[in-house]
Amino acid sequence: MEGKIRVYKRSSFFSDDFPFSIRHVVNRTEEFNLSKRFQREFWKIAYVIDGEGELLLNERRWPLRPASLLLVHPGSVTTYNMTTQTLELYNILFDPVFIEHDIGTLKDDFHFFSIFSTSFSQNDNIPLYLLNADHEIGVLIRSMAKEYENRSLNYRPLLKLKLLELLILMLRRGERNLKAVRGEGIVEYVNHLLETHFASGFRLGETASNIGITKNHLCRLYRARTGRTIVGRLNEFRLADAAEKLRSTSKSVSEICYSCGFNDLSYFYRAFRRRYAENPGEYREKYGQY
Repeated sequence: MEGKIRVYKRSSFFSDDFPFSIRHVVNRTEEFNLSKRFQREFWKIAYVIDGEGELLLNERRWPLRPASLLLVHPGSVTTYNMTTQTLELYNILFDPVFIEHDIGTLKDDFHFFSIFSTSFSQNDNIPLYLLNADHEIGVLIRSMAKEYENRSLNYRPLLKLKLLELLILMLRRGERNLKAVRGEGIVEYVNHLLETHFASGFRLGETASNIGITKNHLCRLYRARTGRTIVGRLNEFRLADAAEKLRSTSKSVSEICYSCGFNDLSYFYRAFRRRYAENPGEYREKYGQY
């Protein structure tokens, strides 16, 4: 990661009694580029009006073009890598306390609204939180900007309702995306989760639930597309990490076993020997740097 992270303060954008704002902005390459990183003390929905480039979200790159729509968690570190001189957007900024009661009443089969939980990790949920907006969403965002600018009678409760409507439309679009991205899209998503969570918490049932299919269906689909099992791929990541630690650290074999996500030392020994044709101690003796 390059550059110092700039943190946008909540108090600079809205008040405690109305924790919401919407801004029409034009970002320029000298202000937003790969040398700068940003975080916020609030949630942000960004809607691209004009311009193209990439969003860097926690160092992962995602293409941006007109009608791109993203929901960004305050814990996420972001910047733009623009291929045009400017990127014109609407930025909708809010604190979840603004809608917390209403969020709790909404149904959510795909865990879209889990973004408002303290344990949320945006990297795991990109198919839901980076979308292409349709005409209905574009019209709604422009109406929100107009309402915020005019500040007519009862504009605050109306903006609250419009924000909830926008989040519900995003949820529906995200669900359609996930249902459409069967096959290779699901395999890519599962591989990302395996690679990032192999040591500390990949949960097959939870992953299948988030995608909207059963565990058995997910396992069959993954095997049909890759010729491998999910558990087998998970163990590949764990064993590769264990081998690297055996080569480069002086940690004990048992420490390495558990730090890589295995919870049974004897199983680790068997799996390691099947993969590398020697046990962990022999492997370290041959390739270790210590």
